[in-house]
Amino acid sequence: AGTGDAPSIGAALGSCAAGDSVLVAAGDYQIDSHLFINEERVTLVSEAGAEATVLKRGALPVYILMSTDSVIEGFTFDSIFISGGTSFQRGGRISNNVFRGVGDPDDAAIGFWEFSGVTISGNCIHGFGYGVILSESSGFIFIHNTFMACGTAIELDGGWPWNTIRNNLIVGNEYGIDLSGG
Repeated sequence: AGTGDAPSIGAALGSCAAGDSVLVAAGDYQIDSHLFINEERVTLVSEAGAEATVLKRGALPVYILMSTDSVIEGFTFDSIFISGGTSFQRGGRISNNVFRGVGDPDDAAIGFWEFSGVTISGNCIHGFGYGVILSESSGFIFIHNTFMACGTAIELDGGWPWNTIRNNLIVGNEYGIDLSGG
């Protein structure tokens, strides 16, 4: 860790220790493999915001896998997905991002399984089968997001309570909020 340039976003994340930050300069980046946030409390943030910092997937699906208390902020993700790295982790924030899908009914911009306590705020999610899907996850806070042209804006599966959904714009989706399971 420390300061300095890395040859790729993946390399920068791979060199992080707990509590480090990766600051990504403005630009368009093609991402050809999964990005792993392996350490706790790592922040992945763009220098110039979502309009100026675009991460695009190559030919294969690409996931950004979060660890406990990670932060991802200020990017445009073109068909790149965010998920919990492993189950039974907690905390973190996904904020002020733009997620652009291609309308695949099986894709989810953000998906977590057995994770808790993530705040998802200020994002615009467009063109996914699922904007956000949670399975057996609780303590999530959804606030000030926009969900458009998704099959389902938010799916909460597994009967886990204590998720908060407040002050979101959910428009032009096939389904708004789907509560299933449990």
